Amino acid sequence: MNIEDYYCEVANQEEADEAAEELGLTTYPAYDNSGYTAEDWKHDIQLRIGIINHKDTLDQLTKYRDQLRDLLSKEEKKAILLQDMQGYLKTIG
Repeated sequence: MNIEDYYCEVANQEEADEAAEELGLTTYPAYDNSGYTAEDWKHDIQLRIGIINHKDTLDQLTKYRDQLRDLLSKEEKKAILLQDMQGYLKTIG
C-alpha cells in the first residue's frame, strides 16, 4: 500500500462519518487507527509527502553542486574549502 492509498483510506472514513451525520445518526464509532484520528493521519501523511519532496529537491541540488565542483580548479576548490572551514569555526568558537 502506498502513501496515496493510506490517504484515501483516511479520507473515505471521514466521508463515512459525514454520511452518518447526514443520516441523523448521533452515535457512530469515531475513526481511530492506532490511537490517532483521521485528522492526525492526514496531517502525518501530508508531512511525509513534504519530506519526500524536500529530499527530491535536495538530491537534485546536490547533483548540480557536484557538477559545478567538477568545473572548478584545484586552487578554487581549496579556497572554497578554507572559506567554509573559517565560517564553521566561527560558529563553534
